Amino acid sequence: MKHTPGPWRVEKSGYTQIACLVYAGDYPVLNTAVPPSSKEEWESNAKLIAAAPDLLEACKKALIHFDHLGLVGTNGIMEDLRQAIKKAEL
Repeated sequence: MKHTPGPWRVEKSGYTQIACLVYAGDYPVLNTAVPPSSKEEWESNAKLIAAAPDLLEACKKALIHFDHLGLVGTNGIMEDLRQAIKKAEL
């Protein structure tokens, strides 16, 4: 299954509990609420989730580029990219 196309963005509410909506276009793809004590962690998680489609595409482009150059001995970077792509596309 393919993910909802990006761009994804984060919107926050002003309620006592911080609510996070991650949107893909006009559609919410994730809705979370957390206690204010973990606001910083919540915001970081929301930003990472919103960046996921862009990160996946960057990994794919980097792997294609490395393969095209015929690079070897990249200290496992190419395998890390393959595994990250595989994990995202399960």
